[in-house]
Amino acid sequence: MSAAPPARVVVVGGGITGLTAAYSLTPAGRALADPAQRDGAAPPGPPHPAVEVLVLESDDRLGGKIRTTDFAGHPVDEGADSFITRTPAAIELCRRLDIGPLVSPAQNGAFVVRTRRRTRLLRMPAGLVLGVPTSLRSMAALAGSGIVSARGVGRAALDLVRRDDWPGTEETVGEMVSRRLGSEMSQSLVGPLLGAVNAGDVDELEAVSAVPQLGEAARRGGSLMLALRRRPTAGTTVWPAGAFADWATARPAGSADASEPVFAGLRDGLGALPDALAARLRSAGSGAEIRTGV
Repeated sequence: MSAAPPARVVVVGGGITGLTAAYSLTPAGRALADPAQRDGAAPPGPPHPAVEVLVLESDDRLGGKIRTTDFAGHPVDEGADSFITRTPAAIELCRRLDIGPLVSPAQNGAFVVRTRRRTRLLRMPAGLVLGVPTSLRSMAALAGSGIVSARGVGRAALDLVRRDDWPGTEETVGEMVSRRLGSEMSQSLVGPLLGAVNAGDVDELEAVSAVPQLGEAARRGGSLMLALRRRPTAGTTVWPAGAFADWATARPAGSADASEPVFAGLRDGLGALPDALAARLRSAGSGAEIRTGV
């Protein structure tokens, strides 16, 4: 019996999403999607059906919103400059693409711009997970940060004692955070943070899909803050061994936070990621083709 002809898939758009989708259809990408094979815990299974992938990009360059240019001999990211590190996907993808050694902790710290009355740059306190305080110390620091009022922090603290009120249906990030922590926390802190990371409006982003850690925490029931605090730290379950072995020396001088960074980037700029994906797709045996300017 002759082998079935390969399936043909067209990916429209050569941004990071399109390139990653195309890579996931190649033999190397499909192995990455199988945790057992990825970690070497299981032998390769039966071969996947052959797939021919065609990536179409209207621009003359790939990468979409990710673009790195040279300025005075230094790489400068014009768009996205880092990725969130509380999920392992980006780190693992970099490792698979052999650019893992380029992964570098991003600036240890985040700020919120407040334009009420006058423009101010307010430092986000330590101890927040996805913008949510997880201890009395982080709540006290948040109350004194100017980002959220003392009244807003007091409302958020009720999360620690309120009964489980998860409605049992899918929620947006904004709905979930407002329900447990109050509207001020959603609008003044979690919204700007997660909305920027996901390039969307938290009142439209489905929590389980866009921020699975929040969705998982909500489904555990009870306090959202305690559920996020109980979540295993990145260093125990998420990271490839030694991914941030130099973080202790790389973090800013005087920083008391020895934990792994919340954000990471690439030493050559984040543009190295779509470049590496494109190189793999163009390599022999990938079954993929890329056309730009079409």
